[in-house]
Amino acid sequence: MSHGAVLADALDAGQLNLIVLPTEKCNFDCVYCYEDHEVGAMGADVIQGIEKLIERRAPTLRSLRVSWFGGEPLLQLSTVRRLSKFCVSTAERFEGISYEADMTTNGYLLGGELALELSALGVKTYQISLDGDQEQHDKTRVRRGGQGSFARIYKNLRDVQATSANLRVLIRIHYTAQTYEALDPLIERINADFGEDPRFTVHFKAIEPLGGPNNGRIAKVDRTEQARIYGLLTSKLKTSAQVERIDSLSVCYASAGNSFLIYPTGEIGKCTVALHDPRNVVGTLDVDGRMRLERSVLFGWLRGLETREADWLACPWRRMKAAESTQASTTDRYRLPVVR
Repeated sequence: MSHGAVLADALDAGQLNLIVLPTEKCNFDCVYCYEDHEVGAMGADVIQGIEKLIERRAPTLRSLRVSWFGGEPLLQLSTVRRLSKFCVSTAERFEGISYEADMTTNGYLLGGELALELSALGVKTYQISLDGDQEQHDKTRVRRGGQGSFARIYKNLRDVQATSANLRVLIRIHYTAQTYEALDPLIERINADFGEDPRFTVHFKAIEPLGGPNNGRIAKVDRTEQARIYGLLTSKLKTSAQVERIDSLSVCYASAGNSFLIYPTGEIGKCTVALHDPRNVVGTLDVDGRMRLERSVLFGWLRGLETREADWLACPWRRMKAAESTQASTTDRYRLPVVR
């Protein structure tokens, strides 16, 4: 896709991309997590507001995409089911709407039967993370009680694979400068179990200090070293088809004018990394589906669409942090006044 076409997609009013957090709670307590997990289940008025928003936009939409995020979205499966069914029925009522959904989940609650059910409701793409084989993974991706999680997640991956579900699973493998050399056992296992299944792809991602109580203990891997490690690790996969390709021309969802994040509280945001920064809250969602946006805050995220600066388009959050005033608070949730 050309650069111009990518920008046109990001401005296309016929597309609506919603990142929905049905809860900020999580059943995991990963040592590098940047979220505070304070807000619980999405309220009924917010769920209704999302339905009304989609209904309002449906007559002019060609594409509707819902991305489930959290916390752990499957802790609020009832919300996932309700809104997914609504999206399916809306796409059926309004001809010409293409609907699809994806989910970022820790995989602990995603078995084969549930994957089949959600696939029928449009949730066909998953991102599930592993931090290494069992010994390494269970040191960092721990459950709330401190127990490990690898065995259950890997069993669930195999159970999902055993189904005939029409889906894609991206296995995101995390590493640090100290752990990447120990990933061979996991890569060998993935090659053996998933190497012949085109529904499963792999992406290697360095753990970064993004906030949270252990932020100071996370050593950042510089971009040059990341590129070297990425090349080394991907070369160990069974086939090149297993590698999840990242489109270098893509515009970050946070830079797009048709992409919005919906908090459980009904606040509207842009970025899943900047969840608890005041600049991420760009408005509120009314129960009638109206988005009341604070334009001065929103336009900060959309700067790249105006200037065409590649770094702003690729990651506005990184650029905003680089330019931020030292007076800006990055710890407390900020409630924007409703724009009337």
